[in-house]
Amino acid sequence: MNTSDPLAEAPLELLEYFDEAVTLKATDLSINPLTRQAAAEYAVSIRQIPVGEQLGLVPLEDADNSKPFCYITKGPAKGMIFQFNRGDGQGLRYPSLASFVIALRQAKANGIEIDDLVSVPIPAVAKQADVSVRLIGALAMEPAEAELTVENLLPLLSPDSLDVLEALSQTDNFLIRESVAIFLERNPRTQHEYIAQRLAADKYGQVARPATAAAKIIRRMKWEQMRDGA
Repeated sequence: MNTSDPLAEAPLELLEYFDEAVTLKATDLSINPLTRQAAAEYAVSIRQIPVGEQLGLVPLEDADNSKPFCYITKGPAKGMIFQFNRGDGQGLRYPSLASFVIALRQAKANGIEIDDLVSVPIPAVAKQADVSVRLIGALAMEPAEAELTVENLLPLLSPDSLDVLEALSQTDNFLIRESVAIFLERNPRTQHEYIAQRLAADKYGQVARPATAAAKIIRRMKWEQMRDGA
């Protein structure tokens, strides 16, 4: 095993992406896919950052905007696309490399700059037990590592995992509570009502705002169910 080369054990689909990089390039739109060598060199620096190491990130492009889209090589989100962006919010953007390539091709064909790419919803992954164990385990981690773990893995959780959401929503770490509130707003279920209501009363506005929005959506869902006799 060559641990000094970030691409030493790269999957075939990633290597094929680098081989076709030239066909995706559109300089005027800041679409600048990387070659294998450039990606390997960039990956070394990205992995000096905690999120880069935790997810085993391999950059796919470099628009010189400090917001590269990266391929995940480690953990439950392996094979998904993460956008590194500490300024405006980072996270999972595409559920697969294929969906990212489609987005690039459509952007190139329609004259859309890479900063304006539209993300694709991330589905809950099949290995829910693994995701749940890792998220619960985050509660015993140091704050920075815990926040990073929850930020990266919570989008992969099934909205029906009430026990995990409940545990995360009661932590003293307000950034984790914020992640839960945002998750509830994006994935509302009627069974989330009590969690959303509690977080809506949180003293931190960044937690209370998305939780309040989630609670409002849930109330409407319940009203519609009653109206329709569900």
